[in-house]
Amino acid sequence: LLSGRFDPITPPAFASDVAEELTRATEVTQDGRGHGIWFGNDCIAQIVQLFVADPARVLDVGCADEGVPVEWARP
Repeated sequence: LLSGRFDPITPPAFASDVAEELTRATEVTQDGRGHGIWFGNDCIAQIVQLFVADPARVLDVGCADEGVPVEWARP
């Protein structure tokens, strides 16, 4: 379950709620990101590729802990 810390559409709390209902789940929350955290993100793309290749494997999600700088934009 992938979440960006600042995701207003599907916030990390939603992923936690879903994880509680699943037998096996891995939550990945990345600081500095919003919705769609894996676009242009090699770390998250690698996690997704490993999961798709073998859904039963234990995923190393440590690279997601590094976070990314927050990019603010003025309206």
